[in-house]
Amino acid sequence: MKKRQQGFTLLEVMVVLVVIAILTAIMLPLYQHYVAKAQVMAALADITPGRRPAEIILTEPVMSNHIAGSTAATKPHQLGLASSTPR
Repeated sequence: MKKRQQGFTLLEVMVVLVVIAILTAIMLPLYQHYVAKAQVMAALADITPGRRPAEIILTEPVMSNHIAGSTAATKPHQLGLASSTPR
C-alpha cells in the first residue's frame, strides 16, 4: 500500500496567492476611498459647531468703534470650536 502524501501542491498554493492578490487589488482602492471619506466627515463634524457663530460674526454690521485688524472671534473657543491640535 502506498503512503498517501499530505499537504498542498505548488500549483494550489500559487492559485490561492493569485486569488488573494486579485482581491487585494480590488479592495485596496475601495478601502482608501472609505478612509478618505471618513476623514472628510470627521473634519466636517469638527467645524460644524463653529459654523453658526462664524456666520453671525461675518454678517453682523460693523460697529463704529470696531478696530480694523482686531483679533475678535478668531480663537477656537470664541467660535464654539473645541481647541485641538492639528492631526
